[in-house]
Amino acid sequence: GIASKVCFCPCCDIVIEIPLCRKKISTCKNFAWSLERIEEDGLLGLTNVRIVIPKNVSYIHPLCGWNSFLLGIDVSPENEYYSSDAEGMEVYSKDGTVLYRTLRSGSEYIVSENIKCIYDFALESYNEIVIHNGIESIGWYVFQNSPDVYYAGTENEWNNVCFANETGRYYVHFDY
Repeated sequence: GIASKVCFCPCCDIVIEIPLCRKKISTCKNFAWSLERIEEDGLLGLTNVRIVIPKNVSYIHPLCGWNSFLLGIDVSPENEYYSSDAEGMEVYSKDGTVLYRTLRSGSEYIVSENIKCIYDFALESYNEIVIHNGIESIGWYVFQNSPDVYYAGTENEWNNVCFANETGRYYVHFDY
């Protein structure tokens, strides 16, 4: 069947499926569009649903629980901080230069040329990651799965990238 979408109701502290709970939504005066932050474990336990990040969300904790069990993440076009790709498989900064999360399956991930920063835990489940030489920063535990990293630049350029203290274990191949 068609996957339902979910939003969050902060006053009821529940996940609301759309369109299944329209009556409940209409009776809730503080419906999800007032939500400003998605905290740690805020999405934990959601499976086989697409979620909608409301327009007012200005912060998403990197350990909020978004994972490969989600069918997609759609960010409201009115959100000033985040955006998603057309398929709902990736979440970016509004300007598209920060990769916050990808739900794409497979063992290899290729970082697109417009990405300058890979946020904490964004690529934690890949075995091979291909990174262009324009990357500027890499967050916490991006390489949690001990991947092979194929970097388009030199070792010198790699050493100029700003890294979080713990990025995970990895093996880097230069001039890829």
